[in-house]
Amino acid sequence: MWTDQTVTSDSRVDAAMSTPSLNERTRLLSLSRPSLDPPNNDSPVSPLHALRPEVVCILVLQFITNFAFYHLLAPKLWILELTICRKYYAFHDPSVIVDRQSWPGYNIDESKCKHGSIQREVSALRAWGVFLDGLCGRAPHAFP
Repeated sequence: MWTDQTVTSDSRVDAAMSTPSLNERTRLLSLSRPSLDPPNNDSPVSPLHALRPEVVCILVLQFITNFAFYHLLAPKLWILELTICRKYYAFHDPSVIVDRQSWPGYNIDESKCKHGSIQREVSALRAWGVFLDGLCGRAPHAFP
């Protein structure tokens, strides 16, 4: 079943195999670790010039995303607080709510919205929102 076949080899392989310094005990990897330091040139390289364009692009996109996200937090919190405040005073003291022509159609003195029960509901809703945002953000990774 097995037949002798002549194997033709490349001359480079023959030359490498015939080199006396290569044998079974020759190390393929050196024991010394390569230096991670940049080559010692006469001109120093500043850290900004060492950044690759891909890294700079990712950092800029990350900055823009974070900037937009954190600038949306205050208006969202204000709308949430104003909605809960209106619901509270519509039930307890409707005279506090002043009608307006412009958006949102009513006005409540902001100091009135700092009541403990209003702030408790605002913080509870925000906590649920953070929890659900984290849960939804992890869901694609948790369920393949």
